[in-house]
Amino acid sequence: MTDAPTPTPWNRTDAWKWARRGLLVAFVGAGVFLWRGMEPMELAVAFDVDPTFAGEDGAPIRRDELRRVHGRVIDKDGAELVTLSVELPDGLHGPSTPTVALRLPRGRYALDMRLVAEGGREARRAVTLTVAEEGFRRVELGR
Repeated sequence: MTDAPTPTPWNRTDAWKWARRGLLVAFVGAGVFLWRGMEPMELAVAFDVDPTFAGEDGAPIRRDELRRVHGRVIDKDGAELVTLSVELPDGLHGPSTPTVALRLPRGRYALDMRLVAEGGREARRAVTLTVAEEGFRRVELGR
């Protein structure tokens, strides 16, 4: 005949040990969950420019006159996260600028863009960039 194992009584030290382990697992799980939301995403962004657009002085600027595109990426708190610059020595001959690589966490961002043409003429545009997944984005800069 075999003796049935007798259950060991549950004591306070065992209870505290398991409570600490459970708390540790909860904190690690929450940290992993929160990190996924803040994880930087790899983006390739191109800016669409109309054939002609209005400059700051109201005069039209043709996209082949465009020489530089400067931009700032601003988060919801107003902090500047990234500055970007695209040099176009021969002007822009297609509908979009060359792509710019960015690493940003998920969220919505304001882009303050400055388009500089020949002779120092420029235009400013404010657009929004939403980051939900990695990949290629085209941002319309408007007229």
